[in-house]
Amino acid sequence: MTLVGESFASPAAIEVAGLSKHYPGVVALDDVTLTFRAGTATAILGENGAGKSTLMSILAGLQRPDSGDVMVDGERIRSFSPDALLRHHGVALVPQEIALCRERSITENVMLGDEGGILPSRRRMNSATRQLLDDVGMPIDPRRLAGTLSIAEQQMVLIVRALARNCRILILDEPTTSLTANEVEQLFAVLRTIRSAGATILFVSHRMPEIFELCECIHVLRDGRHVASFNTATVQPDELVTAMVGREIAQPPPRPTRSDIRTVLDVNNLTSDRVNGVSFHVSAGEIVGVAGLPDSGRSELVAAVFGATRATGTIRIDGTPVTIRGPRDAIQHGIGYVPAERRSQGIFPDMSVEHNTTILDLPDVSRFGVVRRSRLDAIARRRLEQFDVRGRSGGKITGLSGGNQQKVILARWLTRAPRLLVLDDPTRGVDIGAKADIHHRVALAAATGTAVLMASSDLPELLHTCDRIIVMADGHIAGTVERDQATEERVMTLATGTSRTDLPGNDR
Repeated sequence: MTLVGESFASPAAIEVAGLSKHYPGVVALDDVTLTFRAGTATAILGENGAGKSTLMSILAGLQRPDSGDVMVDGERIRSFSPDALLRHHGVALVPQEIALCRERSITENVMLGDEGGILPSRRRMNSATRQLLDDVGMPIDPRRLAGTLSIAEQQMVLIVRALARNCRILILDEPTTSLTANEVEQLFAVLRTIRSAGATILFVSHRMPEIFELCECIHVLRDGRHVASFNTATVQPDELVTAMVGREIAQPPPRPTRSDIRTVLDVNNLTSDRVNGVSFHVSAGEIVGVAGLPDSGRSELVAAVFGATRATGTIRIDGTPVTIRGPRDAIQHGIGYVPAERRSQGIFPDMSVEHNTTILDLPDVSRFGVVRRSRLDAIARRRLEQFDVRGRSGGKITGLSGGNQQKVILARWLTRAPRLLVLDDPTRGVDIGAKADIHHRVALAAATGTAVLMASSDLPELLHTCDRIIVMADGHIAGTVERDQATEERVMTLATGTSRTDLPGNDR
């Protein structure tokens, strides 16, 4: 174990000693010992499957450790339940998957679970909730239904709910995954406010710039073990990456100068509910990015190309007009698709890892309607090894980390050598190691002639991987930026419409 630059003078808010947790066939936490200092923001870093979520769930009382101790303000925790940790020790978790009662007001969500005794009047509850909202810089009507709020606002409501119960230790699990840059700034302003008031923050994220912006200390987990701790004032990002992955990160292969200008995808006047008259093309071996704010039509555009949403317009594949009424048609025309919503759209949660990997191969390995299981298993084993999928084989895919689930989805498509690979936020919620691996696989596919269309909410990802970036705004293409001219400022100017340049409305 390496301890670097941990010199904070504040007392311990949480101490973990010898913590271990096992699942069938998996060691989630292995003798973890570390400290979270009071009044500071501490990041917990690690690849998917490193044990971060297990550690956070134990600290929040969602599950018990198999062995080891957890001390909060010097007191040993004996009752592991969310209610006990919050009421008696002031520990609260804001999970990645937000769970609010959408048909209830903000006030009702804030007061939910705190109805013991005689409730004050609705007017007084609304007034108290309004004061809490004002305290975190969220001046909205507490009578609004939770279902009308943005993701960022819903997260704020969860934080306010924790503060209403005198939360002193706030755990946030990947809170910025679905937020815009402005919403992240709003969230961080709130976190700084409550930290300055004495709260302790535990922050789980894969986004390195956010960690350096918010946190004073970083704990790194790898394979269930605590391997290092750092002071953010003295550590370099490369040191963190090395500590997290324990290996050299694979770099994308050099992008050759494109000599093949054959157009694979040619889209003309594509129109759907959120896309209005969009035209563009993608050539063989080219990676074209799609940027834009969450409501720009970015995701809807790539979904329409795959037939996941209804759309009108003309689509040509290798120069031939095609009709794509749905995903089945897209697959028949050699189009692969990795959706942003991995859990609900990308995986088959009730199926095994192997079946998820080979679901598209069933027609090829069946004879007279009977699937040749041995051949299917051999294909699955080969792909899982090729794509370095780590985790429980033979079990459900939900037993894998998010990054390994994403590798399975990518393997499902890339091993079929698609003409066109469509990606929507392909690295959302995955760790740095898996992210680099996914970029490497996509670059390899492009190098062999696959055309790639990739939408992403991660602008640095697009700048790093793409030959061109199409910028969406209000369902239209606001402009197209070539790789050698692409900067965050230029893309965001187009995305926000703050300054229209002479860039064309499409790239034709």
